[in-house]
Amino acid sequence: MDVLFYLLLGALVFLVAAVCVLVVLVRRGRREMRRLELAIEERASALEQESTLLNTVIDAIPDVLFCKDLESRYIRINKSFEELFDLKREDFLGKTDAGLVIVPEDVYKEWREGDSKTIREQSHIRVEETVTDAYGATHELDTIKIPLFQNGEVFGILGLARDITQHKELEKHLRAASRAKSEFIANMSHEIRTPMNSIVGFSELALEGETDPKTRTYLERIIENSQWLLQIINDILDISKIEADRLELELVPFDPSELFVQCQTNVAPKAIEKGLELVFYIEPFTDSKLLVGDPVRLRQILINIVSNAIKFTDTGIVKIIASVTNETENSKTIYFEIRDTGIGMSSEQINRIFEPFVQADSGITRKYGGTGLGLSIVNNLLGIMGGELHIESEPGKGSVFSFTLDFEAVELTMSMPERHTLLDISEKPYFSGEVLVCEDNIMNQMVITEHLSRVGLACTIAENGAIGVELVKNRARDGEPPFDLILMDIHMPVMDGLEAAEKIIALELEMDISTPIVAMTANVMVNDREIYRQRGMEHCIGKPFTSQELWEGLLKYLKPKGWTNRGVNVSVHTDSDADAPNQLHDRLVTLFLRDNRNRFSQISDCLNKGDIRQAHILAHTLKSSAALIKKTRLQDVAAEVESLLSDGEDKTTDIQMLKLRTELRHVLDELESMPLAKSDVSAMVAPDNKAGAHNPKDLRKLLCKLEPLLKNRSTESLDFLDNLRAHALPGTIKLAEEIESYDFKPALQTLAELNREWGV
Repeated sequence: MDVLFYLLLGALVFLVAAVCVLVVLVRRGRREMRRLELAIEERASALEQESTLLNTVIDAIPDVLFCKDLESRYIRINKSFEELFDLKREDFLGKTDAGLVIVPEDVYKEWREGDSKTIREQSHIRVEETVTDAYGATHELDTIKIPLFQNGEVFGILGLARDITQHKELEKHLRAASRAKSEFIANMSHEIRTPMNSIVGFSELALEGETDPKTRTYLERIIENSQWLLQIINDILDISKIEADRLELELVPFDPSELFVQCQTNVAPKAIEKGLELVFYIEPFTDSKLLVGDPVRLRQILINIVSNAIKFTDTGIVKIIASVTNETENSKTIYFEIRDTGIGMSSEQINRIFEPFVQADSGITRKYGGTGLGLSIVNNLLGIMGGELHIESEPGKGSVFSFTLDFEAVELTMSMPERHTLLDISEKPYFSGEVLVCEDNIMNQMVITEHLSRVGLACTIAENGAIGVELVKNRARDGEPPFDLILMDIHMPVMDGLEAAEKIIALELEMDISTPIVAMTANVMVNDREIYRQRGMEHCIGKPFTSQELWEGLLKYLKPKGWTNRGVNVSVHTDSDADAPNQLHDRLVTLFLRDNRNRFSQISDCLNKGDIRQAHILAHTLKSSAALIKKTRLQDVAAEVESLLSDGEDKTTDIQMLKLRTELRHVLDELESMPLAKSDVSAMVAPDNKAGAHNPKDLRKLLCKLEPLLKNRSTESLDFLDNLRAHALPGTIKLAEEIESYDFKPALQTLAELNREWGV
């Protein structure tokens, strides 16, 4: 019994102990379970916070964001995506674009192909695409798609699309603004070049005569500053062409040695003035081959760099070197270097000088002047030519500019021009022939014909393109020799130069003849020259032009009979060269007085009748005429009125019209008080009755000589003005006035009346 008792007692104790252990284990397990539950709850809360944060961030992104799986099913989108298509994300998730029908089928296929390409190539793609939203509005999207990886495997794609609609609109407006800027520059260049044509032209003509040293100095300064202003205009035009990517290079054979001579002639006076040593060296070629390229642009590059070097060098030397670094049978590589001992530049300044309108230091503009365009143009031109400008410089130690260019090399052939493209200033050609000048501005007619006559060329004038076409047609019909050259203004009344050139070329093709047509205009912006070429005018002379630019155009088509300073000196005028510029000026003043005394009342009458177009033309003519006689105040006031009439509406005010009338009256009073102009006017309206001046037989001979000249509108009729006035008859005085004003049509009528009166 005792043993059984103890066994039972032991079992009971063991059982109690086991229960106690079990209770302890259960309690501990419950604590661990609770701890685990708390950990899980804490982790779940953190995950929820992270998910909420991620969703908040994704939804806060203004760009459209989406994720797709390998089957192009949406697995995540953001709020911007929902708003774009006005759908809830539940409508997207798990579906493809085809299942949603949110885009046209062709667009869906493009999207699916983009998804597949991203997954297949495991690289990102970027495209611009157009999407229509739920409200029918069109959006331009810049979309990027990148692959999503997990454990090194692609499991989907992430897409991010930025709405660039406003950016595209801004680009559109900027392009429109750029076009407006280009048009403004073109218009301004035309307006500036027109009076500059007279300034440069008259000054050069005056310099050819005998003038006192003081006057000659003034004229030289006028030409020098006019050319400076023209260079600024040309730089701005070049920048505009470069910005529009419309600057084209010519490919013609040229001699680099002659190009260096031209550069030296251009920059030497400034170097001499500053007391600098100027050294030009070009390595002699081992053969007689010419380079093929654009010599005008290469000359521009060299002159820009060398002029800069001279400008920023006060003492020392400017050296220009060119050497052949590599050559084959058909090509040459030339290294150009311009070295100076000038003020130098820091590395920071070098980085700034290629920007348009920027110079190395703000103080440079104040001290040395300039637009800050030169090196920017040089850098761009070299880029177009396949070169690059390198600069080595230190402040106070000078600068070295260098670049390398590749050229095709060709043998000199008999068909190539014997003379270089641009002439040395000492060379003046002399021609024999007749030129048709199509130009509506009488004062420009005078300048052009004066220049042409000084190189031996006779002129025939056409006030518009239609008359020019008719003159060419009449010559061919009558079996007369064609004109040797036609100079064609572009903007003319009745028929402009483009249409006239087309008609003349078509007419001459029928008759198997060909007369070169050269455009002569102030419009030389961007693609203007290409337009002229398309209409058959291969060469263009810009307004204003220098004597050399005119000679260059003539030499392209006419063979010179001789050259001054080469053993041939030709006297072109019968009148003294010293008197010619003054006579021309007096004629311009006389014409202004004759044509503009009633100009204000004519403009006012047109406005009262509602003829805005004619009033606009009259204001434009007054503006141009005022510019040619250098009455800038009247020119500005007339330009203001012209601008207010330009869109076919009368936007002028009484104050503006009063300013125009007052300024015109002031100019007329001033001109009428000038002795030369006054005597010239009186000579045209009141005959100088000298005894024995009139001889009927001589008059009949004179009228016979004039008839063919006037029918052909030839400026040779100007040579008979003194003879006409010497007869001192009302009819001959009237005829002289009409010829002098280039009014050939009324001059023919007056001539016919004189013929009837004197039995011719």
